[in-house]
Amino acid sequence: MDGAQLARALATLARVYGLRDAQVLNVYLVGSRLWGTQRPSFDYDLVVVVADSDSTLGGDASTGAHGHAGAFDVQVLSREGFAERVRAQELAALICCYLPPEHVWRERARVSHVLSRGMLARACLTSSDKSWARARKDCEARGQIERARKGVVHALRQRALALQLLEAGGVRDFAMAGLLGPLTVELARGAHEPRALDAPQGGGTGAGEAVGSVRDGQLFSSWEAGLPGQAFRRMGAALMLTSLQSPAGQ
Repeated sequence: MDGAQLARALATLARVYGLRDAQVLNVYLVGSRLWGTQRPSFDYDLVVVVADSDSTLGGDASTGAHGHAGAFDVQVLSREGFAERVRAQELAALICCYLPPEHVWRERARVSHVLSRGMLARACLTSSDKSWARARKDCEARGQIERARKGVVHALRQRALALQLLEAGGVRDFAMAGLLGPLTVELARGAHEPRALDAPQGGGTGAGEAVGSVRDGQLFSSWEAGLPGQAFRRMGAALMLTSLQSPAGQ
């Protein structure tokens, strides 16, 4: 646990959300620093759990608040809102129960939970399918190639994490470099190729724009037919199969 960073985070929460130290129950470090993909300039991604009696968040307590605050990208949830997400086997909340000690900056109110194999598989499949669909739209309809690439990696990571939970009852490898490394290279190769087809053809910009959008569609199709798509489908099938099996050791 990084005491200096926790102190900075608490000061930021007090300034931005009006949260006193005593109101902040749990602070979890997630995101790129958990996956091992961070750079020094990256924000610290935090999940912050506060007492249910606090009304500083406004709105639905289960929804909480999310935003950038200084060097931190913060998801603030009430204790009950966080517990609801854990019970629903939502992966973003559930993995906080399995973090290595250095990523648990504070935990005054640990949430008890039971790993529900069927619920976890269904929740992950639904969430990762949505991530994949958003990535497709970013690529094909919006031409946001880098954002689409990150979306595909996120969808793959979701399924890989859920599989670890189902197979081992925990997460032994958050980075998953052996699995995600080659897939990330494959995605980057396509995303960073020169976009020669974007150049105007026939003397008009409209033709070039049309060809560019076709190229974006072809790019995502190549991801889907290639190693990333194959891994995504394979892990989806494994999730369904593993969720029906008894946990290891039983």
